[in-house]
Amino acid sequence: MSVYRQVFDEVILFQKSDPSRLYNLRCSQLPYCPRSVILNHAHKPGLMSLDMRGSFYVSVGTVVHTVMQSYLSQSGQFLADYECKECGTKYPLSHVTECCGFPTLYEEVTIDVGTKKGKHGIQGHIDGIFKDSKGRYWIIDFKTASVKGAVAKEKSPGEGYMRQVRAYAVLLRRQYGITVKGVMLIFIPRDNPRPENIKVWESTMSEKDFENGIEELKADKKLHKRTMHATTLEEVLDLFKTRCGSPYCTHCKIPKSELPKIVKRILPKLPIQEQGKK
Repeated sequence: MSVYRQVFDEVILFQKSDPSRLYNLRCSQLPYCPRSVILNHAHKPGLMSLDMRGSFYVSVGTVVHTVMQSYLSQSGQFLADYECKECGTKYPLSHVTECCGFPTLYEEVTIDVGTKKGKHGIQGHIDGIFKDSKGRYWIIDFKTASVKGAVAKEKSPGEGYMRQVRAYAVLLRRQYGITVKGVMLIFIPRDNPRPENIKVWESTMSEKDFENGIEELKADKKLHKRTMHATTLEEVLDLFKTRCGSPYCTHCKIPKSELPKIVKRILPKLPIQEQGKK
């Protein structure tokens, strides 16, 4: 147990990160945090670090997503990209859950808007697009939590989660011409995933919500572009005025008085976009 405690508290592993996750805005980054992006890049450019706690959390979340999508998709009510592992036939944006006598493989619908060479676009993957009994589509995003945490998240899921699913709704219409009725956040307890413990937050999308979502994403893209190209102390400090609002963001908690000294040390590693081309 002493070894476990030591590893849990002290060991950090690094692996190469996917540049596209940095050089293009991702829905999972919303609300966008320039401080987090710049400071993480300055610390270990091109690398992603995780301690044991973070690795456990991410791995459990990945497994939960895979299980939920594999089983729920067999209901035939999820619009997705399916593939037959027997004959290799692909069924994009469909409800084809069987081919060659076997279940097809569920693949998340990809969002990729405006990511042309040299341009800043928006990327992401939608966990689920659910078709209800009235033929209406809903964006679904699966989140893991504890039994107690799921109850709290149902009432107040947090600005980041809500911004993420609403962005998916806006971009699904933009890229595929599909308008959804609303969005849902499905909170699945890691410690007891029985149906009665799963909690759902949902919200319908009005036309005004779609319009507001477009304006929010435009602002996010501008902020992201400024982050990628910032080079001077003044530019970075101006970006650092924006805070993501997450209670878990340690970068946003750095005192304002300490920022100039920190920024001066990281300026040689900027701009982020140019460093990524080397």
